[in-house]
This record gives sequence, structure tokens and C-alpha cells, in this order.
Amino acid sequence: MSQQRRTATMLLRLTPDDREEVKRRAAQAGMSVQEYATARLLDRPNVRFRPGGVPGQGRLPLTG
Repeated sequence: MSQQRRTATMLLRLTPDDREEVKRRAAQAGMSVQEYATARLLDRPNVRFRPGGVPGQGRLPLTG
């Protein structure tokens, strides 16, 4: 298995207001929160990590 295909989970604690701001900025950039956070934390341009048109979990409508 290649090094780039392995993943590690990180926990980031934010205030509720900051979390909403990150979600807003990610949506404005057309990215999931994970994509946006990765791009910003690693000082990368707004790179899409998933093919376009595939909704991320953060973009699914809330039901139930």
C-alpha cells in the first residue's frame, strides 16, 4: 500500500461559531470541510480531492 493512500484521523476543536465559519468558507470554495481544511492546513491551493459532482457527506441534505 502506498504511503499516500494511508489515512490518519485528526481531531480539531473549534467553537461552534468557528465551525460554522469553516463550513461556510468550505461551501463558498465549493469544497467539503475536509478538503478545505487539508488545503488550508497544508498551504495548498484549492485542490479538489474528489471528482466533481460527487457530493461529500457534509453536503448531503439532512433528513429524518
